[in-house]
Amino acid sequence: MPESWVRGAILVRANSLIRGHSGVRWELVEKMIELLRSNITPLVPLRGSISASGDLSPLSYIAGTLIGNPSIRVFDGPSVFGARQIVSSRDALAKHNIAPIPLAAKEHLGVLNGTAFSASIAALALNDAAHLAMLAQICTAMGTEALLGERGNYHYFIHEVARPHPGQVEAARTIWDLLEGSQFAHAEEKEVTIEEDDGELRQDRYPLRTAPQFLGPQIEDIISALNTVTLECNSTTDNPLFDGETGDVHHGGNFQAMAVTNAMEKTRLALHHIGKLLFAQSTELINPTMNRGLPPSLAASDPSLNYHTKGLDIAVAAYVGELGYLASPVSTHIQSAEMHNQAVNSLALISARATVNSLEVLSLLTSTYLYLICQALDLRAMQFEFRRGLAEIVDEELRTHFGASLAPSDASSILRKVSSIMFKTLDHTSTMDAIPRMAAVSSASSSVLVEYFTSSAAVEVTALSALPAFRGAVSSRAVQLLNTLRTDYLTGARGPAPASAYLNKTRPIYEFVRVTLGIGMHGKENLDLFSEGLGVQDVTIGQNVSLIHERGFTDVTAIDRSEVLPAPDAASTDINKIVRTSYSDRFYTQLAHDSIQCWKDIEEWGDTYHECGMKGFLNRDGGWAFAAQGITKMTERVLSMGGKVIGGKGARGLSKVGGRTTGVKCSDGTIMSADLVVIASGSWTASSFTDLGLETSCLATGQSVATIDLTPDEADRYRKCPVILDFATGFYMFPPNSENIMKMAIHAVGHTNYASNNTSKNISTPRTILSHDKEGLLIPKAIARLLRKQMSQIYPELAHKPFSSTRLCWYTDSPDGDWVIGYYPSDAGLVLATAGSGHAYKFLPVLGRLVADSIQGTLDESIAQKFSPNRSYAKHDPSRSRAAITDLASEQLCTAEDLLPQ
Repeated sequence: MPESWVRGAILVRANSLIRGHSGVRWELVEKMIELLRSNITPLVPLRGSISASGDLSPLSYIAGTLIGNPSIRVFDGPSVFGARQIVSSRDALAKHNIAPIPLAAKEHLGVLNGTAFSASIAALALNDAAHLAMLAQICTAMGTEALLGERGNYHYFIHEVARPHPGQVEAARTIWDLLEGSQFAHAEEKEVTIEEDDGELRQDRYPLRTAPQFLGPQIEDIISALNTVTLECNSTTDNPLFDGETGDVHHGGNFQAMAVTNAMEKTRLALHHIGKLLFAQSTELINPTMNRGLPPSLAASDPSLNYHTKGLDIAVAAYVGELGYLASPVSTHIQSAEMHNQAVNSLALISARATVNSLEVLSLLTSTYLYLICQALDLRAMQFEFRRGLAEIVDEELRTHFGASLAPSDASSILRKVSSIMFKTLDHTSTMDAIPRMAAVSSASSSVLVEYFTSSAAVEVTALSALPAFRGAVSSRAVQLLNTLRTDYLTGARGPAPASAYLNKTRPIYEFVRVTLGIGMHGKENLDLFSEGLGVQDVTIGQNVSLIHERGFTDVTAIDRSEVLPAPDAASTDINKIVRTSYSDRFYTQLAHDSIQCWKDIEEWGDTYHECGMKGFLNRDGGWAFAAQGITKMTERVLSMGGKVIGGKGARGLSKVGGRTTGVKCSDGTIMSADLVVIASGSWTASSFTDLGLETSCLATGQSVATIDLTPDEADRYRKCPVILDFATGFYMFPPNSENIMKMAIHAVGHTNYASNNTSKNISTPRTILSHDKEGLLIPKAIARLLRKQMSQIYPELAHKPFSSTRLCWYTDSPDGDWVIGYYPSDAGLVLATAGSGHAYKFLPVLGRLVADSIQGTLDESIAQKFSPNRSYAKHDPSRSRAAITDLASEQLCTAEDLLPQ
């Protein structure tokens, strides 16, 4: 069985025993809790229980562990996305200093007799079922947006007044609330005549319009099952039972787990019905005859060469079919057992296991639907933008070709009628490729224009003769517009989440897929006719659906040496950092483009990013980021997602068991245990974790920085200047920030600092204002002179300005300039995410994806090798030549006089 099931059973059984009805010692309950605290989990067979006299067989493995039976095997030690060590229970208890407990009278039955395993699995299943029921409501709201549905389907009068079933009311309230402020869902129903909406869908189809009525009973059944299982988890379920007040012994059958069975049966049926609803919504979304103008299979390029979601259409049918099979009751298969003593039994454990299977299938179906919705929302945003552009094209071409023939009083009416019939034709021709489709759309205008020009007393022959040219111009420009929009949306020019502007309360889910998971709109390879081959620009559709289904890390804690966060002496705690895309390495260039699109998300990053371009060769795609603010925003994001951030916890080594990392030793003497440790400690990496031998691959170097203060008038004059970067010298200079401060720096080989390291190893260690309050901000004299010389060449009119501050910005350099990301060799409990080499900050919005992919083993093989901690350094970055580095001990540090112009 999965460990979570077994640990849950231990907890449920202990909770039952402490009620005092089972006649066991308190010490026995404490031993069970010690197993949980020490993370010792028995290996329990998946099958073999009929849940009649409780789950006797599975519970016997817990009893065997408690007494230290050497034949009972257990999981022990930390785990990271895989199996833990399997050892005998006796060895595991000894390692954790837990003495085996001999069972006294009645304690054998006290442990073995009960419904703990059935209740444990049922409780875990219901937790997931409740979340999936909520996600189904969210998906229904998003599906309503993607299908341009009516918010009125969920109006309170229909549900709270007319038919107030509690589940129906809850579903309607949730969906109604989620659609508030949406620009896709129709906010208000408007009654019109049959002539006004001839051919239009008068009402949404049942999968949307009756969603609350369909979901409501499932919500009620899941809540009912949850109440039942909650009661079961807090009951005494063994036999016999003792009444502590009277001393009476009661012989009964509380171990019969039929209550759990029934709860699971109704839960599985509810899961099937939820899946059936989402299946119906997804097939409507894919079908061009039903989805209000979206292309077949949600193709973002010409549909004749793009069958994007065809496979997913089949997959969701398979999922809902399997859900129907799994929804069949288990209880109808009860067999007499134990020579007819257990002639009736519950099969509760089997039913709970079947429910877990249903949850897995529904989770896959929901992940698939969520993928489809996000693609549909992007296409809908593109459709809205195209319609606006088409209306402008029609207006311009009407004036060009018929301006003299159109009466001024009729111009707006004709524009409205022509646009209307073109929009209807757009919806009816979504199965066509761009060129024939736009020809059909432009031709649809003929009936309106011919009727107008032939209805006057004198037929406008000249005007009619211009009709072919008008149609041709509209068609040509419309094709060009559509292709431009397709390119912009698929290349990320509209940002990673182009539909965000049209959404409101459903936006976080959409952006979780598009931004957090990095799953972009599909179709770039199709648009380019697979010019670079398969799987180069787009990963497989299945990989993206799997990413939605599988991604997630729980109980994440970040620790930092500084009590004040962000750390005031960290390189990233700065007024600005360069954001650029100019790399000779294609991978970094593309990643930088992705990062910039994320930086532009005002909701996420505020005004952290400032796009001003970069000068040398002019690159307008870049600028600078308010570095300290970006770190603050990131920290807030971590906290909002349930992570923990603890300051004042400097790391001073690793805790290991059997060569595997199990935690971090902190400078205050404490140890923080973890299944997985990720070291992302920048320039403090090598000196904080000396046993790892990272002094070569993670060399700490100080890069010199200086600032000047401008007057308000000067700042206004230079505010719109680009970031200037001289690759030859490493000198760069920013435009002034909001406080009128201009920063400059030289990013070259830098300086080491070996004197501060207090270990026997020769490791360069950062020297900052926190570690060296007097010297922490001082830079070498020679670098101060070089900074002023470079500034004078770029901005000679500022040469007279004194430096208002200096500091050393500490980087972590790898020999080849690439990052170090991946598992530390031969240690499945330790991941490195370091060696930024001075060019990591710009990737802050997207860098975490690489680390997460590395942890889960889904990082592209070539990229994984590029950043591997175990790689050989065949190439070396000449800008980080170790031979050219000097140590701070050999440098004269600047004085107050050196800050003044010479």
